[in-house]
Amino acid sequence: MTLFILTSIFDFLGGIIGLTKRKSIKNKGLRFFPIFLLIQFCNQFFTSGIVHFGRNTHMYNIFMVFDMTCFAFLFYHLLEKENFKKVVVILTTVFYVFYLIDRFYLQADVGVYLSYSRSFLGFNLIVFSLLYFFNLFDFTKPEENLTRKADFWIVIGIFFFYLTSTIILSALNFIIQNPETQKYYSPDTMKYLAMTLYSFYIVGFLCHKPQIQ
Repeated sequence: MTLFILTSIFDFLGGIIGLTKRKSIKNKGLRFFPIFLLIQFCNQFFTSGIVHFGRNTHMYNIFMVFDMTCFAFLFYHLLEKENFKKVVVILTTVFYVFYLIDRFYLQADVGVYLSYSRSFLGFNLIVFSLLYFFNLFDFTKPEENLTRKADFWIVIGIFFFYLTSTIILSALNFIIQNPETQKYYSPDTMKYLAMTLYSFYIVGFLCHKPQIQ
């Protein structure tokens, strides 16, 4: 529980620090991101063991759609190439369709965490992050300092977290079915990864400085 509280604090700090920087951020997706972090914090708080309202798996499954929507909104506004924007729209739409199939057919049992949809969400965000990095090659000016751009740090955090966590979640079924490998996995692993993600958010907002045009 202590580790969960610490992770939630990092999430909350990322949102609060981001709000203090909103005036210096012009990008619509990036301006909304701190609000998303605070909504995410509230969701984690009310679905944790601190405040319990019954079966929380349903809330995590529903909030997954909100996560995908907010991340898609962020990347849609960060990417400047129209073809890249179309990829975001297409993959997000495919996610919504797959989510419904997963919810009502693949993992239709009540109370089951939609791990397939979570893996697809992770795949989408890895692709979006890679598109962002490709985007930097074409639209970053020589005089720009990437370390002073909040989105640069945020996307690095997203890429690292969703790459590692998606691989881990994809391997969980194998780990659970094999007692000999269970000792190599700790439930706290995801919390440490999440804390690293929120740390990137915090660093990004703290380092953010409007670029001179």
